[in-house]
Amino acid sequence: MHPPQTVPQLYAQALQAQQTGHIAQAAKLYGTILNHQPGHIPSYHQLAQLLQQNGDVQAAIRLMEIACSHAPDHAQTYRHLGILLRLDGQHDAAEQCYQKALSLKPGDAATHAYYAKLLKDKGNLDEAVAQFTLATQHNTGNAAWFYDLANTLHDLGRFPEADRTYQRALTLQPEYAEAWYNYATTLFLTDQYDKAWDAYFWRHRLPNAPGTATLHPSPCWMGQELDGKTLLILSEQGVGDVWFFAHMLPDIATRAGCCILALHESRHIPLFNRSFDNIEVIETETITDISVDYHIALPDLGKYLRPVITSIPEQSGYLQACPEKTAENRTRYQALGKKTLIGIAWHTTNQENALQLARNIPLSHWAPILQLPDTQFISLQYGDHQEEIRAVEAQLGITIHTDTSVDALKSLDDFAAQVAALNRVISIDNATVHMAGALGIPTETLLPFVPNWRWGLGRNDCPWYPTMRLWRQPAPGNWEAPLRTLQECLLSE
Repeated sequence: MHPPQTVPQLYAQALQAQQTGHIAQAAKLYGTILNHQPGHIPSYHQLAQLLQQNGDVQAAIRLMEIACSHAPDHAQTYRHLGILLRLDGQHDAAEQCYQKALSLKPGDAATHAYYAKLLKDKGNLDEAVAQFTLATQHNTGNAAWFYDLANTLHDLGRFPEADRTYQRALTLQPEYAEAWYNYATTLFLTDQYDKAWDAYFWRHRLPNAPGTATLHPSPCWMGQELDGKTLLILSEQGVGDVWFFAHMLPDIATRAGCCILALHESRHIPLFNRSFDNIEVIETETITDISVDYHIALPDLGKYLRPVITSIPEQSGYLQACPEKTAENRTRYQALGKKTLIGIAWHTTNQENALQLARNIPLSHWAPILQLPDTQFISLQYGDHQEEIRAVEAQLGITIHTDTSVDALKSLDDFAAQVAALNRVISIDNATVHMAGALGIPTETLLPFVPNWRWGLGRNDCPWYPTMRLWRQPAPGNWEAPLRTLQECLLSE
């Protein structure tokens, strides 16, 4: 008979099974250890990790709560429980665990970093900066924590500090694609276009990269002469991004012998065919059938055509809506009986993070605008917002017209004709303002305190869209000031 295995032997086997992908065997071995030795803390950590990876966070939490009862003085155990509680959305309980861990082990860099992530989740950005700073002070070699600190500084509008901190992260990890990409947003926002485009190019190395850098076997265009050459331009990102970067298409078309624009969404094709008669427009799926001299992703044209912010030409109305549809829409909207037609949008469906959500302005806040005299408001808001519209209509005694014949999500050409029929567009930062700006429609864009990189800082004009004015929050969450200022401006015109 073989002698019974010791706990260290069982634990070594469990780790081996876990590392080689034999998860069920590993979990069984950790369970055996804990039956024999209920206070074996390493097994709690490993088994909780397996449960978390299997999607059972709550079971992992229960397990780590038992571990904490066996090791009330073990800081790492409380930190692990805090991580799991944060994943489960139990933010207050997670915060208590992080604070307990730091009381047991002051200055623990990892706990400071995880606590900072939690504080950022809760919107406590200043406190998050303090915790990330402590993490980087206690561990000066962790690029990810400098990156997290830089992101948080950016979100607070502390751009010079963010700039320096991104550089610190990139010094530690020069191939850090996420850090380069986010650093680009700070560089663009602070008008450092000469540095920003190279940093922005690192998006091609992200885990969810659009793939446009390698979709075609031809060489990537890097600013060479294009006389007599054929250039393939590949679109990427969302619809608003495509309309925004299309600003550069008229310029590149004059340089190349032939330009082919491959659109990754066929919804764009009717609009782009009409707007750029000197560019061949195709679907991305068909590019394997064509031979070209060079290819480039549409946004990457910026390095060569918009190298500094002062190089952006005053180019308005480069997208062209269908004139017949536009006239038909205008006639129908004018029949509603008001002198001025204003389209409005107040919500973005992009909810990746708190900064994206900060762009939204509840329609109930729009009273200063919606009470403008002799104005018919047209909803340009995609998605179902009828309940919100009806509530505001009842509150203010107005009518906001929803044109059910236009589905912006299905037909971008119909949406362009709807926007082109209006006298003005007032909107938050979403795809609507890019359509309006690209069509050359007078546009009022309402921006949060920390805006998207395209809008820069401080200025109330937009070099990319000459017919656009920018209205900025003076402080996070304060929409009253820009809405009231915009109202006063429109009343005086």
